[in-house]
Amino acid sequence: MVLPPAVALMVLGVDSVVVTGAALAYAAARVGFTLSYWSGVNRPRSLFWGVGMAMIAVLTAQAMVAVLAGWR
Repeated sequence: MVLPPAVALMVLGVDSVVVTGAALAYAAARVGFTLSYWSGVNRPRSLFWGVGMAMIAVLTAQAMVAVLAGWR
């Protein structure tokens, strides 16, 4: 789910603090999710999943803004 907005942002050349922060937070959340999954701890795994989904939403919103700004 993260690839379409990430590729769109990369192709459009969007480089902002929000995009970089969301991408790094997404990567950290995936690492946390994986470690929680391997260790069998459910609550942190759910938290990391939620953070990852929120970062996908941020990246998608940034991609949509960039695409719409380019079409004007």
